[in-house]
Amino acid sequence: DAPVESPAQVSIEEASFDQGDALLAEIEAFLRTIRTGGRPVVTGEDGLRALETAMRITELVQRSAHRSSAP
Repeated sequence: DAPVESPAQVSIEEASFDQGDALLAEIEAFLRTIRTGGRPVVTGEDGLRALETAMRITELVQRSAHRSSAP
């Protein structure tokens, strides 16, 4: 892997969202897709890309934490 430069500063932003039942919305969207034969809101490919991105971010954060804790 090529070396990755860490940002000098991390910005944290807080956001507020309407409370809702995310699992219920996901199930309803899935059932609607099955009933109508339409395209899912999130495809399997979308999910795979999101998972790969999350795993890469986790890896970079862990590497950064390891480097910053080294003597």
